[in-house]
Amino acid sequence: MRWINGSAPPAGLDPLYILNHAHHLLHTNSKPTVCLTRRDQSTTKSTAMDFQPSRAGYGFHPSDEVLVNHYLRLKMLGGHEQDVSIIEEVNVCDYEPWELPGLLGNQDPNDPNCYFFSPRSYKHANSHRVSRKTEGGFWKLTGKDRIVKAKATQEHIANKKTMVFYQKSVPNGVRTNWIMHEYHPTFSFHNQREFVLCKLKKDPEAIIPTYEEGEASSTVTSHHLENQNSDTATSEIIP
Repeated sequence: MRWINGSAPPAGLDPLYILNHAHHLLHTNSKPTVCLTRRDQSTTKSTAMDFQPSRAGYGFHPSDEVLVNHYLRLKMLGGHEQDVSIIEEVNVCDYEPWELPGLLGNQDPNDPNCYFFSPRSYKHANSHRVSRKTEGGFWKLTGKDRIVKAKATQEHIANKKTMVFYQKSVPNGVRTNWIMHEYHPTFSFHNQREFVLCKLKKDPEAIIPTYEEGEASSTVTSHHLENQNSDTATSEIIP
């Protein structure tokens, strides 16, 4: 079996994701993907104005499983750019959250959710502590990690973190209604490229408790946040 563009799918991919890939290629305009940073923002040709929906009512609304087991898996494997080009590669912390929707190329800028591949950024060269600071604020972990499973096999394929953006700096941060989910895969490959997949949205109705406010992570009340059931807990908040 081969992709529509002639390339071979990675071994072990479920037929569901191959069909999803075919649907994506039929209904989107494939474009080269580059990692956008603030330095080269002025030179990129991929902007929100580039999006041209192929049919009325069409949108990009993948499930958590498809985001991880199809798009993130292919990105980590270094597959053909057209296979994952609907999701831009952006260093998320180079931008403030309200700037990110303007970087969309193949996604509809009117959709409530934006998706990005982001390289891992660490505080120090030999550290595993992730840096989530931007020029004007920071992303703060909140609530529990949630487990993402493959529906057919119930395999644990990723951990999903929820973060809220705060303007200014610690400890005087001002909470905003920008929310980001970060998908961390449980699988790895030899010589893989290290990415997380980020899902960004602005939620005016979100009520997101933090550990400082003494709320349990299971009490997040926004109806826009996905199912909170999880077997793992976030033990550290790293701005």
